[in-house]
Amino acid sequence: MLIFYGGLGFLGLIFLQKIGFAEIWDPKVSNKERFLFPMEAGLCIGLFFVLSDKIFSRFNSIGMLPHPPFPTSLVVSAIAGIGEEIVFRLFFIPFWVWLISYLLLKKRWMNPVFWIVSIFSSFIFAMGHLLSIMMLYGFKTISEVPALLMVEVLLLNGVLSIVCAYHLRKYGFLASVGVHFWTDIVWHVIWGILYF
Repeated sequence: MLIFYGGLGFLGLIFLQKIGFAEIWDPKVSNKERFLFPMEAGLCIGLFFVLSDKIFSRFNSIGMLPHPPFPTSLVVSAIAGIGEEIVFRLFFIPFWVWLISYLLLKKRWMNPVFWIVSIFSSFIFAMGHLLSIMMLYGFKTISEVPALLMVEVLLLNGVLSIVCAYHLRKYGFLASVGVHFWTDIVWHVIWGILYF
């Protein structure tokens, strides 16, 4: 896994430079932008997750979404914040933006390409979480998943993905990790302790 994540991360950093996104320690990005803004965004998204789950749980036929027990939830928050951001944001988005906008379109339409790729990345990210829910609840096919549960998983993970993609582009990889990490702290750690 170290080779896999390390390799994707290294390639992602190369593609970040090629397309001109903020680098990890970009001097144009302040520590406030790199750490504080992502924390604020993550805390807000975490609250959005909690409120959305409370609403959806009344109608999705399985109730509240599950959380890992404390203190495992702390480790999961850190691992997801780093690992998923490497795969779905640091590597996936810069690679496809570089390939489509820079190579195929000759450095044109980078902004629309970025948002289209980010939406596609968020869909794949959400589908990965939907597969986890299917395994957890024993759904054999996607058609067995209650429609509102599917909408909830796609909505929550889609919102997180888009905000992380924005932070990656504007403030660098550490910012996208921060958004994801603080979202999970509210969602899995704090809410997991309070509710479960």
